[in-house]
Amino acid sequence: MQNQKKITLAIIAVSLLVILIAAYLWQSGVRSSRQHPEKIIIGSPPTELGRLLFVAEQQGFLKKNRLDANVELSQTGKACIDDAIAGKLEVACCTEFVLVREILSGNKNLRCFATYGCGEITELIARRDRGIAKPEDLRGKKIGLPLLTLSEFFLGRFLTLASLSIKDVETVDLNPTDLETALAQGKVDAVIPWDPVTYEIKTKMGDKIISWPGQCKQQRYALLVAREEIVKTRPTVLEKLLRALFQAEAFLKEHPNAKTSAIPKRLRVVSGLKGNEFTYNVSLGQGLLLAMEDQAAWIIENRLTTQTEIPNFMEYISPEALRKVDSKAVQVVISGKEPSK
Repeated sequence: MQNQKKITLAIIAVSLLVILIAAYLWQSGVRSSRQHPEKIIIGSPPTELGRLLFVAEQQGFLKKNRLDANVELSQTGKACIDDAIAGKLEVACCTEFVLVREILSGNKNLRCFATYGCGEITELIARRDRGIAKPEDLRGKKIGLPLLTLSEFFLGRFLTLASLSIKDVETVDLNPTDLETALAQGKVDAVIPWDPVTYEIKTKMGDKIISWPGQCKQQRYALLVAREEIVKTRPTVLEKLLRALFQAEAFLKEHPNAKTSAIPKRLRVVSGLKGNEFTYNVSLGQGLLLAMEDQAAWIIENRLTTQTEIPNFMEYISPEALRKVDSKAVQVVISGKEPSK
């Protein structure tokens, strides 16, 4: 009997020891995860579209949310998406048109988990000395723009309203940073830029150019896009990023002058940028889906894809991380679910 009691006490002692060791290891793991920020690489163009992200970086909101974030700059949102697909970064900042084209080209591995702004920042700028005084004068002219970006869609719509088509002009594929030089040197007759390039062209060319709003009153969305495996395996990282962007959004509302004074290291031109025609708002709205469907229809109509039907873009929206951070920010109907109230 005495031996039995000793055995029982020994078993209890070992069990308690195991529990204590497990508890210690778990707490150590929790402390370790809190002490070591999670790494993430984010790609963004150095334009107005990235301003909210740059504010989050500059004001320390990324670090405050325990993120070891590396924000890398690329010429266009398309370049950011290419790097995300190649696994060079976890999150890409781009417009909805870039995502639409990727989906129509057969890429089913990309997911938009939030938008962080929308507005009108695109213009069509033309040289007066090329006989261009009204939109109809663009017929037969060379127009520079980065192809496979939203500028291509906006140019098509602009020409349609001028009773022209994309076939009535000659498009020249240029990097955004080359638009100013190409127009100034006369290599093209017109360009489709956005800030800060728009500001540079207007400042340097003055009365030599004429310009029109280039978006035809259609919104331009800034998207956060990641590969499906990132959305599934690193949800907490995306949540931390979204919290940092919410904080950056609040900062801009409290400090409106930051729209024109912040981010000197990221945007090539700071003073003179409007910044007021772009609304910074972390959300997911039904307007995004409508815009994507509209752009897909245009791409199909102009035979820029082999696809003949508009995809179900809801399949490429992943609201889980945003819903976890702020359910009210999700205002899009997904899989029969009603939007958050």
